[in-house]
Amino acid sequence: MVEIAAKPSNYSDAVSRIDPTMQKTQVISTGGVPRPSQMSTRTETLLILAFGLIYVPFLLNKNLYWDDWALLWVFWVQGPGMLLEYYTQVSHIGEYLPMVLYYWLGGEYAGVLARAVAVVSHVGAALLLHRIFLKIESTKDISVWIAALYVLSPFYYARGVMVTSVIDLFLLCYLLSVWVMSSPRLAPNVLALVLFGLSLGYETFMMLEPLRVLFVNEFRKNLYKTVRQCAPMWAVALVFVILRFTLLKPYGSYAGYNALNLDFLSIGKCFIMTILYYPRAIWLITAGSADLVGWYGLAVVAALGLALARVLTYLYPAGLIAGPACVSLTLRRIMIGTTIALLGAIPYILADRYPAPHNFSCRFAVVSIPGVLLIIVSSVAASRSRFLRTYAFLLFSMVSILFSLQLTKWYLYEAAVKQDLIM
Repeated sequence: MVEIAAKPSNYSDAVSRIDPTMQKTQVISTGGVPRPSQMSTRTETLLILAFGLIYVPFLLNKNLYWDDWALLWVFWVQGPGMLLEYYTQVSHIGEYLPMVLYYWLGGEYAGVLARAVAVVSHVGAALLLHRIFLKIESTKDISVWIAALYVLSPFYYARGVMVTSVIDLFLLCYLLSVWVMSSPRLAPNVLALVLFGLSLGYETFMMLEPLRVLFVNEFRKNLYKTVRQCAPMWAVALVFVILRFTLLKPYGSYAGYNALNLDFLSIGKCFIMTILYYPRAIWLITAGSADLVGWYGLAVVAALGLALARVLTYLYPAGLIAGPACVSLTLRRIMIGTTIALLGAIPYILADRYPAPHNFSCRFAVVSIPGVLLIIVSSVAASRSRFLRTYAFLLFSMVSILFSLQLTKWYLYEAAVKQDLIM
């Protein structure tokens, strides 16, 4: 293979004047820019794992929060059978088994066990997102940046709570069910069906099916074959939806819980609040980072990011983040991201639910987050400035890391305060 030398920033424009055919090839594969300096898949994997290390301090906390205490009391006082009854009443029966195992195996350290499983599942889900987006033609050149930001979790903060820690485990099952479908053989597809069934412990993950269609279609190259391979998943999802609204609907003290609310004003309000959640969450992580290092410290971090972006722009002449993506590719990426984000929000909107950045209802955004991150990274990749693309990613990453550390500090401080009160 002939090594491509570093090209000037207007290289893609020069190519368009010299050889339109070559320009077309480059636009399809890399958004208009050659990739002599892009990282290898192994390096990208190591980067994602390195970002996952920010959760190590998070695992030091063994405290319980929110509904964790109530479920702990039910498990040890009323017994596992009564805990199953509660989960059946609230129609979250899929969450029963992992929660029972956490309390039973973890004992005094049930919270640590739950958070450890959540963190491992979260990083594993990020690695799978990377591999899945890497196989999709439209997103392969930005897959690592979507996955890296996903690891930093800028829009989801409830991982410290046991009752929501199971979400990461179910998402890992879902993404595994997508990944193994690269083969048309029977055994991997049966495994995919089992994993998909397990992922329905958090049933709204079925709304990520466009991701499965895009991934499988990259291998089948035929929409009919893709639909035929994915159809068993959709049949299981349809059966589950029917059961969810008939035999498995909430009852007892939870009757009417998460019931459909088709009031037009309610739907409109939830839709608007869901959209506003993401800019509000960005402000929250910025303010939270300032709580950790101060606003002057945050300014220093921004300045360091500026210098680092200059260095990386010099080291990667083709751009650390592939770009600038052509308009059609950017629109295609944003359309995919918007579809995933909206479908992930619809079940909650219809149940009169929306995420809020200041409490554990941020879990209502968890299905939409891959789509939202795809929109953000696609918008950055559309910039013609290599420096701006690099700096935008660095700044967002650094602020997200600081906020994650601040969140861990809050969890540990809360645990210390409660221990002092008990002692």
